[in-house]
Amino acid sequence: MFTSYFARLRLEIEYPVSICRWPPKWYTGPRYFKLAPPKDILLNAKQNQEKLERDTEKFKDEYQRTVLDKLNFDEVLADLQKIYPNIDDFNKLTLLCFEALNKPCHRHWVAEWFSAHGVECTERVF
Repeated sequence: MFTSYFARLRLEIEYPVSICRWPPKWYTGPRYFKLAPPKDILLNAKQNQEKLERDTEKFKDEYQRTVLDKLNFDEVLADLQKIYPNIDDFNKLTLLCFEALNKPCHRHWVAEWFSAHGVECTERVF
């Protein structure tokens, strides 16, 4: 499984899935809201972008506590597999959000969460 960001969709990502609270208006692909940051965390981070970049660990801890710690990994994996039931290789799935590669973003922590559960999840490199 991979992670990436919406600006890279033009690079032929076969099986995209948005994990954002509010994907771009032009995005018409599948969405998986269970991995999206809650509205209050997201709005706070966006309003304080400079602070977020200085204190990424605080945002990460809050996201971990309010989202990932409350999810059942097996259920999430099953949900994602249902999005593309005819996929020939589930590892082709790409979880998308907005932030560029070098910016703090929840997709990096989602990738760590998957990896901690034995499912390889890395940033898609083109």
